[in-house]
Amino acid sequence: AAMIEPLATAVHATTVAGGVGGATVAVLGGGRIGQCVLLAALAAGAARVVVTDPVASKRELAASLGAAAAVEPSAESAIAAALDGRPDVVFDCVATPGSLDSALRLAMRGGTVVVVGVGHGPLDLTVEEIQDHEIRLAGSAMYVPDDFTAAERLVAAGAPVERLITSVRPLDEAP
Repeated sequence: AAMIEPLATAVHATTVAGGVGGATVAVLGGGRIGQCVLLAALAAGAARVVVTDPVASKRELAASLGAAAAVEPSAESAIAAALDGRPDVVFDCVATPGSLDSALRLAMRGGTVVVVGVGHGPLDLTVEEIQDHEIRLAGSAMYVPDDFTAAERLVAAGAPVERLITSVRPLDEAP
């Protein structure tokens, strides 16, 4: 039950992207939200998903959950190789200036970048990069009741969200 909310966030992000059925997808950031985006994208019919993260254990988890590849963030050529080109959709689950630059650089012409991570402060964007490559840039920071229903269905169908739980604590230890 604790994983329904983060999974609903991921389901919503795939909806914001306009759907990912048949698409190639890059997920920047292999934290819990990034791993949930991986699961949601696969469940929504993405053709292939690549996850990037600097932490080896997060890359290993992503690969075991079904990512076509899980690579270092700087390995852009490995992303293209695993997807046979640039991704149709990039989910930025980090939301730093560097990750957004990478997301925009990775996205194919006419592709979509969805910022899911919680950023802080201003970001510099090159308008020409967005306009000349006709990249659709969207933010995703919430969910609606249908996303919860979809997340519940994914869990009921066997989405391995229990593998994303890092610890279990008794309720009396909660603040």
